[in-house]
Amino acid sequence: MPLVFSRYGFLDDGCDHPCDADCGIWLWRSDEPLDELLACASLGPDEMALYEGISSESRRREFLTGASMVSSVLGRRLSHYYNGAPFLIDDDRRISVSHTDCFVAMAVDRRPVGIDMESLSRDVSRVAERMFSAEERHMADDVSLWCVKEAAYKAYGREGIDFKRDIRVSRSERASFEVTVDTVSTQVACFSICGLIVAVTVG
Repeated sequence: MPLVFSRYGFLDDGCDHPCDADCGIWLWRSDEPLDELLACASLGPDEMALYEGISSESRRREFLTGASMVSSVLGRRLSHYYNGAPFLIDDDRRISVSHTDCFVAMAVDRRPVGIDMESLSRDVSRVAERMFSAEERHMADDVSLWCVKEAAYKAYGREGIDFKRDIRVSRSERASFEVTVDTVSTQVACFSICGLIVAVTVG
């Protein structure tokens, strides 16, 4: 599971909340056999039951890669809430995970955190009108906007949220973008690597 990218902290100098040494973002390429990932994942009984209930091989790979990243990088175990959101077992840090193609990205912090990742070539034009305002589409491409809004949703979202009305994107002097979810505003760092767009936010 080769590490492609890692970074401690999320935003540029001037961040009001310095990150701990064990908080940051990691990007991995997942190309090992599933049995190697399973050996590395350190699944407990509940997580093993979840894993065995997944029929799709690609979804199994995503599940195991996320668990393996948590085990190897953080020395912890990963589980999921009823809605699929991940959390760390016996650890009060927040975690967010994103998958696309053969890559898995993980963000960890002590504040609300969200990460999203998409291929630069992904076509989101069919949903763009109902997801982004005209002003937002003037400031960034659709894939970047999608990642920014998804990252903010993972950090602050609620069920039934309207991505166009309730998650609003603007340009920021400190980071790539600023996003307001309901009444909460936060900075979002957005960058490209390995043919991917990655967006990450912390509260």
